[in-house]
Amino acid sequence: ANASPPAPDGPVRPIVLRSWNGIGRLLGLPIPLPLPGAIATILREVRSSDVVMLHDTLYPCNLVAMLAAKQLGKPVLIVQHIGLVPYRSRIARALMKLADRFVSRPMLANADQVVFISGLTAQHFSGVRFQRRPQLIFNGIREELWGETSLPAPERSKPDSPFTAIFVG
Repeated sequence: ANASPPAPDGPVRPIVLRSWNGIGRLLGLPIPLPLPGAIATILREVRSSDVVMLHDTLYPCNLVAMLAAKQLGKPVLIVQHIGLVPYRSRIARALMKLADRFVSRPMLANADQVVFISGLTAQHFSGVRFQRRPQLIFNGIREELWGETSLPAPERSKPDSPFTAIFVG
């Protein structure tokens, strides 16, 4: 159950960060809070990195990594996937708006480079004064990079097709 993921080939290696997810259980907001050992791990990893790449701004671990990177003079790239999430709960929506204003926007403004994965997200943050012009790079699959694509679309969507792909986020 707590087994570490297998070590990948190359310079990327998984790091387990222990966290508390009470906010998620209480309010349904996916905001795991790093435990003290996890914060020490983040600081160590940022110190040994050349660049810090963060996916989204609203994770406390990412905020810790950004603060450490800025303190250590490391460049920060943020790939921003979301703007405001329209939660059903008024409390969750209000917390999201506060976090957007006081966490996301300042982090994006202080990043060395920002990449948005959708035009809608880029539009949501259009009022931010960025260090550099943000880039728009859509999430998706360029089929020509995956080899033979001569099968008709219905054939490619079958589960036993060699062209099946999945993204979990």
